[in-house]
Amino acid sequence: AIINPHTTLVCTVPPGTGVNKTVSLYIGGQQYLLSPSSTFDVSSFFISYNPPRVTSVSNTTTAGGFVTIYGQNFGEDDTMIQSISIGSLSCQAPQQAHHTSVICTLPPALPPPDGASMHVTITVDNQSNNATEDAVEFIYVEIVLVAATFGDLRLDELHTNQLGLPANCSIVLLR
Repeated sequence: AIINPHTTLVCTVPPGTGVNKTVSLYIGGQQYLLSPSSTFDVSSFFISYNPPRVTSVSNTTTAGGFVTIYGQNFGEDDTMIQSISIGSLSCQAPQQAHHTSVICTLPPALPPPDGASMHVTITVDNQSNNATEDAVEFIYVEIVLVAATFGDLRLDELHTNQLGLPANCSIVLLR
C-alpha cells in the first residue's frame, strides 16, 4: 500500500527469521538498487524478524524421546534451526511441524536433583529466545515401574507425576 505517493510504501512481508535481511524493491518491473549516494535511508531496506519465543513444551521420560516445543518465530525452514537445548541437554534432529512448533529428540538422561525444571532455549537464524523471560520449563515425566509375581499372578504398578493423579495414587495392571 502506498501511504504518501513517492515517499512512503508499506508492505506485508512473508514469515521469516533472522536480522538485517535485504528487501528488494521493484517498481514497474525494475529493481531499485541502493547506492551510497542514494537519498533514501539505506537501513530502511532491511528487515529484522523478532527472535523465537517459547510458549510451552511437551514432556518425556528420562529414557528420552520426542519433545514438541511450541511458540513463535521458528521460521519455516528446518535448516535455520541452529540449536535447541533443554537445560544442559541438546535436543537433536529438529523437525518443524509449523513456524509455531518444532519437534526434536531428547537423549536419555538423569533428571535434575529434586525434580527441578529446566529452561528451554532455541536458536533460529542467529537469534535465540530469552529462556528466562519466556519462563517455560521442561520437567521429566517421572515413571516408576514395580513388578511382583505371586505364582501365576503378576502385578505391575506404574507411578507417574504427569498423569494428573494424586501423589498417593497409582495404576496397577494385573496379568
